[in-house]
Amino acid sequence: MEREKLRSKIKALLQVLDNNGSFAKPFLNYYESAGLPSGWRSYIQAIKLAWNRKYFKALKILETTLVITRKTEFFTI
Repeated sequence: MEREKLRSKIKALLQVLDNNGSFAKPFLNYYESAGLPSGWRSYIQAIKLAWNRKYFKALKILETTLVITRKTEFFTI
């Protein structure tokens, strides 16, 4: 049940991004506080940074998130 809710939130987030591009910023602010896992919140932060042309910071956040996600995924297996 919980997984289905999360899946529908993520699907809606990606659909909003796909349809609206950089005009989706208010929706991203909503989804950022909507209880998504930390990896997705980091993804949203990286998108916002990329829109502000802070590409290096965006890549750094994504890299850090990937490392953390891989470690926690390994421990849960």
